[in-house]
Amino acid sequence: MKKNPGFTLVEVLVVVSIITVLMTISIPNFIAWRDNTRLKRAAGDMYNAMQRAKMGAIKENRNWSVSFDTGNGRYSLIDWVNGTFGDADDITVETFDLSAYGSGVGYGHGAATKAVGSSFGTNNVTFSGNKVSFDGRGMRSGGSLGYVYLSNDQQTAYAIGLRSNAGSVVMKKWGGTDWY
Repeated sequence: MKKNPGFTLVEVLVVVSIITVLMTISIPNFIAWRDNTRLKRAAGDMYNAMQRAKMGAIKENRNWSVSFDTGNGRYSLIDWVNGTFGDADDITVETFDLSAYGSGVGYGHGAATKAVGSSFGTNNVTFSGNKVSFDGRGMRSGGSLGYVYLSNDQQTAYAIGLRSNAGSVVMKKWGGTDWY
C-alpha cells in the first residue's frame, strides 16, 4: 500500500509560523518605504513645478510663480499674464494638493534639526510672500532666496528651493545630521 503524499500538521504549522515571523518583520519596513517613496514623489513634483515656472517665464517672457498655500496644504503654478502677481488676469496653470500623496505628506521639516538657510521660516516656507517667482530670463524675481520644507509621518524631510539669484532650483534630503 502507498503512503499518501501530503503534508503533516507539524509541517504546515512550521511553514505558517515562518511566514508569520517574516510578515511581522517586513510589514513595518514596507510601510516606511512606501511613506518615504510618497514624500520623495511629492518633493520631486514640487521641484518640477519650480522648474516649470522658470521655463514658463522664459518661454512667455513674463513672470511666473509657484505660490505656497501652507494652511491648505497646496501650492500652485501661476502665470502672471500682465506682469503683476495677484491680478485677475493671472492664470493658475496647475494646483497640487499635498494630501493626495497620503502618508502624512505636508509642509514640515520632520526630524531635521537645522535649516538649509538661516531658519525653517513661517510654516516651513522661507520665500517671502510664500511664493517663488521667475522673470522672463529665468532669474529669481523679487523676494528672497529660500526653501520649502516637506515631511511625512516617518519624519523624513526634503528642502526644495533656490541656490542662487540665477534661478537654480535644488532639492535636498535630511540625512540625520545634515542636508544632502
